[in-house]
Amino acid sequence: MHRRVRLRRDEEGFSLIEVMVVVLIIAVLIAIAIPTFFGARDKANNRSAQSNIRNGYTAERIHYAGAQKFTDVLNELKAVEPSLDWVPLPSNGALPSPWRTGPVYGYLDNVGTLTVAARSDANKCYYLRENNPSAGALFAVDSNCAALDAVGGFTTSTWGGS
Repeated sequence: MHRRVRLRRDEEGFSLIEVMVVVLIIAVLIAIAIPTFFGARDKANNRSAQSNIRNGYTAERIHYAGAQKFTDVLNELKAVEPSLDWVPLPSNGALPSPWRTGPVYGYLDNVGTLTVAARSDANKCYYLRENNPSAGALFAVDSNCAALDAVGGFTTSTWGGS
């Protein structure tokens, strides 16, 4: 009999409290990791849209170097940068319908101001505008994805951490 009692005392294992503490710690770590993951994903989506705009702007500058004017003609833009999905905007600067994620939208108004825009999968719209090639580009971000002529807040600083 003493032998059985001694064997039971020597058995090792985890108590219910110890298991519950481990489960609680894992739950807290998951609760911290999931929002961080989604934030990183949104940031990556935003950076992708910004990169597309910069590549589109570079293509426009290359075209400008040869023709001394910007263009919104798709064939000319695709000849310079075929890897981008170029989409023209309506001539009045209205929103594209539908405003898709992925493509680069080019718009040239009647005075020659170039606007290159893209929408990220995180539903932010990024704009790069230039009306004088020697003055440099202006940048704007809009969470409402307004029509190109209605976008305000253009600054000389880039989109930064947006």
